[in-house]
Amino acid sequence: MGTEIQELPMKYDFHIHTKYSRDSMLPIEVLKKVAKKEGVMPIITDHDTIKGNIKFGCKVIAEEVRT
Repeated sequence: MGTEIQELPMKYDFHIHTKYSRDSMLPIEVLKKVAKKEGVMPIITDHDTIKGNIKFGCKVIAEEVRT
């Protein structure tokens, strides 16, 4: 069947905010460069939005919801 196995990074950061969150100015482009350089898979947890996840192309969708 020829299924490729994608190598996953060994390091994860489970709490990253991007410019789409009210408390961060981190552009997606910068996050992509740093994540690739450091071999880290970011889990984006912007406040009340998943726009950063979508723009980054995340496989894991997360959101920090205001309670």
